[in-house]
Amino acid sequence: MLSSIEELADSVPIPLNVAVQLIPMPSMAALYGFLNKHKEEFPGKYSKSGGPSTAWAGFEQRFLTKSEILKIREMRFHPKEESRFLRAGRPSGRKGIIGSIIRRCEEARGRG
Repeated sequence: MLSSIEELADSVPIPLNVAVQLIPMPSMAALYGFLNKHKEEFPGKYSKSGGPSTAWAGFEQRFLTKSEILKIREMRFHPKEESRFLRAGRPSGRKGIIGSIIRRCEEARGRG
């Protein structure tokens, strides 16, 4: 099993069941939802899988490239400064009770 995505060649197609672990995503459904939401950026690349027998002629399986996986990882994980949850509806500045407590602590620290 691959320990990191850096071991892969650039042109090797990666099936979604492996990509889920390399990104990482919580589930296949989460990866499908992400890819559906970002259709324009990640167009589907499918290939037939399975055997050539008449009983089981195979099925279409979606693949991602190494560059697509790296781009998804970059989109999913933000540095703390750019996090979408950092401000999450909170007012700018330190207002309210918690803000006044923090200001007083910082002022006391500056004096002492």
